[in-house]
Amino acid sequence: MKFTTILCVGCAAAVILLLDLFGIGVDMRHHDSQSTNDHHYQRRRLSLNFLSDPKSVQLKNPLLGATNNNDIWSANIQSNSIVPNPNSETVLFWMIPKSGTTTVKHLWKCMHLTLANELGSKYTNEKELRTISRMKEDAYIFLNVDTTSEEGMLHAAQLGLVPSGKADLISASLIKLAVQHLYDPMHKGRVISLFRHPIKRWISRFYYLQMATWEKTYRPEWQTITIMDYAKKYSPGNQLIGKLTGKYHGGLEMAKRIVSNHFIVGLTDEMEESMHRFNIVMGINEQDEVNKRCMDEFFGGGDDQHDTATNASAAKANSNPHPDIDENHPAWQIIAQKMPLDVILYEYICELFYGEQKELMNVWRSG
Repeated sequence: MKFTTILCVGCAAAVILLLDLFGIGVDMRHHDSQSTNDHHYQRRRLSLNFLSDPKSVQLKNPLLGATNNNDIWSANIQSNSIVPNPNSETVLFWMIPKSGTTTVKHLWKCMHLTLANELGSKYTNEKELRTISRMKEDAYIFLNVDTTSEEGMLHAAQLGLVPSGKADLISASLIKLAVQHLYDPMHKGRVISLFRHPIKRWISRFYYLQMATWEKTYRPEWQTITIMDYAKKYSPGNQLIGKLTGKYHGGLEMAKRIVSNHFIVGLTDEMEESMHRFNIVMGINEQDEVNKRCMDEFFGGGDDQHDTATNASAAKANSNPHPDIDENHPAWQIIAQKMPLDVILYEYICELFYGEQKELMNVWRSG
């Protein structure tokens, strides 16, 4: 009897894996009736069933399918060749500093999505996963986990964050760690991220951290040095590639494969279009009254000027004006020499955004 039971469990797991292989989504998520508002869940979700055949989306990029099937990305993150299933996939947002992450976080809070990010940092000693609501003027909903630190992420994994299905969106800066510990082949996710030119990010970091007293990484001493001093003294290295692959020297082709196969990319310079694409992946219904109001307020289509101004102000809290340093400036050229592969990766991401993934989104939108 014991052997038969084990055999049946093994067969069930095999069936689920086969279904996943052929792109047929299986909803393994458990929804707590006390923490899931059915109306909220339905109002923000859209079905992508109009693409009934996942293989009907043929991506043209030659890198697709080149990823080793044994790596964590292929094992734990869904391929872009398979149609998103928002009801069974939890989306992971890779937070890249100074790339517009504050703006999108405020937008998702406005939509009343249930978030897993740094908001739950005060609750990481708790033993059970639960939803916390702060229903004030700035209402938001989050889980009692912190997915922005290594310790917090491991705590979230122990509480079964992804299998629970309670998070609408998970935000993490340690992207590879998140993919490895929060997801598994039975609970594959999707990855989205906003990308900004890496040299512009590094320059923005210099001007921001010298005045951001609220940040743990506040650097008041940078107020006494020039951008040239900063460019010469501090070496960013190829941070994007390093965090994606674990390789800070080399790893460009591997990073391209990961992004091509498993990321829906957004650009800071194309914020509104990027958010439309992310909404498709997450199944957010932009025609819903609440979601439409939030999109209008953040991107200028709303009638309520007070709300628009309030959200725009909140979204820009982490931005700061600074001198325009372009590619002709000596500091730009010095920094470029220190992060050459990240620059190439960014250019490749732009190609994806304006090319292959634009076509992909047009297919998904046309259903």
